[in-house]
Amino acid sequence: MKKPTLLRSLLLIPVLLGAFFVAAPSANAVGTCNFNSRFLTFPTWWRGIPTDTGTCSLKMEDIPPERLVSIIAANIAEVIIQLVGYASAIFIIVGGFKYITSSGSPDGMTSARKTIQNAVIGLLVSILSVGIVNIVFSRL
Repeated sequence: MKKPTLLRSLLLIPVLLGAFFVAAPSANAVGTCNFNSRFLTFPTWWRGIPTDTGTCSLKMEDIPPERLVSIIAANIAEVIIQLVGYASAIFIIVGGFKYITSSGSPDGMTSARKTIQNAVIGLLVSILSVGIVNIVFSRL
């Protein structure tokens, strides 16, 4: 079985982050704005920036540039941490598959258990980190 190369992994990043870099919100057919949309639980880059629902626009000039940078940085940090959580979930599945296909081999079962254990630890760290980022973000 071929191991994923760095190039293949880098090609997945735009797919996973596609919704994050979507343009700022605009009015839909009904005439209302949705400034709190998410894609696969990823926040949009404009989450937390003051908005004008009448014109469906962001009011970036109303806040200082350093606060604007910190808001966008917090959103990017949350996206990265959530990607780690998704990767951990995938590794839990891979570890379970390795465990099932180990055919009773002690070395294969031990390796699979370690994979699952490390993935669960990574998932817990990721969940706690998202919570911490959201707490810090709510105070910005």
